[in-house]
Amino acid sequence: MERDFRYLRDKYGDAGAREVFEKICVQLMQLKFKDAYPVDVSQGDDGIDIFVGDFSDSIDVYL
Repeated sequence: MERDFRYLRDKYGDAGAREVFEKICVQLMQLKFKDAYPVDVSQGDDGIDIFVGDFSDSIDVYL
């Protein structure tokens, strides 16, 4: 079954769709990387933030 972002927006509204989409992205990353985690952002650009790794390694940020 294929659905796009419009399905989420129609079902959850704009803000809810974004939150659900971000959770889906985190789950997909966790399937590929066991150490993938969502990032709590206090101020940002409304992007999807996921951290892979641990904080003892160097951190790469992709925009």
